[in-house]
Amino acid sequence: MKKFFYRVQKEDTIMALSVKFNVCAFEIIEKNCLKKEIESGDILCIESQDEPLYLVKPQDTLLSLSKKFNKEQDLILKENNLPYLFCGLKIKV
Repeated sequence: MKKFFYRVQKEDTIMALSVKFNVCAFEIIEKNCLKKEIESGDILCIESQDEPLYLVKPQDTLLSLSKKFNKEQDLILKENNLPYLFCGLKIKV
């Protein structure tokens, strides 16, 4: 795991940073205790994952991902600290 600080640029969003640094958007929010949208100039602590993440597609369901990666549905949610999945989310599998 690689930990570093990043200064938010004008066009940045949490989802864009999630893709750019291969980290779950919820981890960015959680690690930085974010209560509002990020703004240009904010400093974020990013912990980039060494393991690959999976981008949830429109046709994906928790059941289909459970079967695809041979993991319990509850475990997928627990490992990603999520109550549910949605399209566009990057998750650990």
